[in-house]
Amino acid sequence: MRRFDLTYTFPSIAQLLKRFKDDSTLFFTSVVATIYAGSNTFLLGIFSTAYSVGIFSAGTRIAGITQSFVSLALSQAFFPIVARAFGQGKEEGLKVVRTIFFPVVVLMTLITIGLYIIAPLFIHLFYGDQFEEAVVVLRIVSILPITLGLNNLLGVHTMINLRMDKAFFRISALASIISLGLNALLIKQLGHIGVSYSWVITEIFVIMAFYVHLRSQGIQVVKLAYLREALAFSKERIQSFRQR
Repeated sequence: MRRFDLTYTFPSIAQLLKRFKDDSTLFFTSVVATIYAGSNTFLLGIFSTAYSVGIFSAGTRIAGITQSFVSLALSQAFFPIVARAFGQGKEEGLKVVRTIFFPVVVLMTLITIGLYIIAPLFIHLFYGDQFEEAVVVLRIVSILPITLGLNNLLGVHTMINLRMDKAFFRISALASIISLGLNALLIKQLGHIGVSYSWVITEIFVIMAFYVHLRSQGIQVVKLAYLREALAFSKERIQSFRQR
């Protein structure tokens, strides 16, 4: 503060209330998203056995680590690029989203395939033969990197930048209700397998809902015409990474 001659002032009550009101939609969206994404183990523990909780936790461990990496990578690498483009105009922002769509799908697909292939090796190496059933869980949730990538791209990167906060919240809230209903239905029937399917189905619903809403607003994210730009974008990013 001394170096740059900075000063600060306390915000007024009116300014605080306005800020809380403006950002309340995103806040509650994160709350309901946490419900459907983070309550699986909790509900499994209530409606099933400790054995099922252990199998589910083992099967989703590496998928969770991968999800954290993917989420961090997408937020760190792509969001500033997309947000800056939307700051220049709606069409410029959509152009960037359409360009990075293909690299994101390809990268997430490769990660999904990798998780599916290494599932037996990972489970047996880190948990032992007693956790054989966790292989099935891991292979079911191996699709989550793709769903997470598309959810980030369609929801956070596109809908939020287009000020579709309320629609984003409604879809996330509905996903939480669907998740809770599926868990109540499937956990008693299938245990850890059921909650795995519930998680995947909910994530797929969110993707479809985001896509349908954007289309209803006349926004088409997937365009093959941008495939050449996507290849150039990917090549540029790879070269930049190598130089570092």
